[in-house]
Amino acid sequence: MAQQDLLMPWLSALGNVSLGARLRGEKPDRARALAMLDRVGLGAEADALPHTLSGGMRQRVALARTLMEDRPIVLMDEPFSALDAITRMRLQELAAGLLAGRTVLLVTHDPLEALGWGIASTLTTVCGLLVLVWQAVVWLAETPHYILPGPARVGATWWHHAGLILSHAQTTVLEIVLGLVLGTLLGVVSALVLTYVRPARLWLLPVLVASQAVPVFALAPILVLWLGYGIASKVAMATLIIYFPVAANFFDGLRRTEPGWLDLARAMGASPWRTLWRIRVPAALPALASGVRVAAAVAPIGAVVGEWVGSSAGLGFLMLHANGRMQIDLMFAALLTLAVFAVAIYFIIDHVLRRALHWQPDT
Repeated sequence: MAQQDLLMPWLSALGNVSLGARLRGEKPDRARALAMLDRVGLGAEADALPHTLSGGMRQRVALARTLMEDRPIVLMDEPFSALDAITRMRLQELAAGLLAGRTVLLVTHDPLEALGWGIASTLTTVCGLLVLVWQAVVWLAETPHYILPGPARVGATWWHHAGLILSHAQTTVLEIVLGLVLGTLLGVVSALVLTYVRPARLWLLPVLVASQAVPVFALAPILVLWLGYGIASKVAMATLIIYFPVAANFFDGLRRTEPGWLDLARAMGASPWRTLWRIRVPAALPALASGVRVAAAVAPIGAVVGEWVGSSAGLGFLMLHANGRMQIDLMFAALLTLAVFAVAIYFIIDHVLRRALHWQPDT
């Protein structure tokens, strides 16, 4: 599947999908070709000629033609590069779903597109390799299970204690999500204050830097002392870690608004308030999204550190107590669960941000 759709202009959509069979001298399978068009959402356009279809619809026909060949290996050379951002994103998701289970060699200059296509297979492959290396180390080094349990033992422990692990995971995930929400809101407000209230920079900027200069472990006991052993101290820890990347990135985005846009707004008589909400904030949203992505990656650190210092629930609490009881397989099971949830939260947020900023092209 190439950059151009390469549809034959004299053939209908159905005829283009069936082209491979005709070129090989075989009888086209009309029912299967119609089914392929249905799968790409063009069942009603089977008799339409290419010039009557939009660019996105033409690429859907080309995708159906590729699926019709039913080959185990599919080569795709920037198939959606000529499309607008919204159509490209939709077709990437459609093609990734329809080609699941096949080996796809994708040529692209967009790392996010490659990540979106290959995330499931890549994660499966990487996890499989890590498990093999892990098991090989256990076998070759003959490490005792209380030092490094094997993946099979950890998996059996997770299955046996699934209810316990997931109940603690709910607490940790709640802490992370609340920390993300509060840290993002606090960071956005701080960036706006830093941008429009210049005297506030004298005291707010040092606070912003100090929030990261002081080690997390140094603040955790104080927050537990002030807020108790419940969820509040863990949410506060996550909020502090999240606050800096969100505030710093959004503040930087607000300061770097295109001067020509600001001149245009002034020439059109826009008030400072409307200039903020109509020009500065939308222009700074990509920078804010970058900060939120970083925050999503580091958010679990605050929650887990807080649970280590003092708590009665959460994956950090479970790992600490499992380690104290020499239940190393349970500790590893909790650690892997934390990793899975952390990765899931990151990619969910990344997907939402890409959807929200569909107008921002990937470079």
